[in-house]
Amino acid sequence: MSSRLSELCFDDDLPEAERVAAEAGWRIGRTGETAVEVSMQSTVDDERYFLRLVWSEYPDEAPSIVCFDPETGRPDVQSAWPDCDGFRPGQPDLCLPLSAEGFAAHPEWGTDPVKRWSTDGNVLLRVLDELQVILNSRSHYRGRTPCQH
Repeated sequence: MSSRLSELCFDDDLPEAERVAAEAGWRIGRTGETAVEVSMQSTVDDERYFLRLVWSEYPDEAPSIVCFDPETGRPDVQSAWPDCDGFRPGQPDLCLPLSAEGFAAHPEWGTDPVKRWSTDGNVLLRVLDELQVILNSRSHYRGRTPCQH
């Protein structure tokens, strides 16, 4: 898919994601042709996290996803990350079947009927929704990652 076609597809999906974001209490801002920064809060402990999602091919490929420190914009600030299954602040990346990094680390996910990447529906909204579900899950989320000294 050309970058222009990716951008047009992203343009189509962004307004609905922005509407849902307003209802869900997310703050979302476009930062590039196929990129957004979003903040979302865990219902477990009310901690707010800032995530950067960047697609190289929207909606055909999973986005690169990192948490970042809102003051510096840096993803290597350990305390900017949740202590949560699949979130790897030391890398820094998300190793989940909704991130480019996860699919790079686990090529077998590409053929797994449950984990393979799906382009169905509003892909941006689906990824954001899945991230929120993880942050709200008491079985996957354990609070903010402590600072490492």
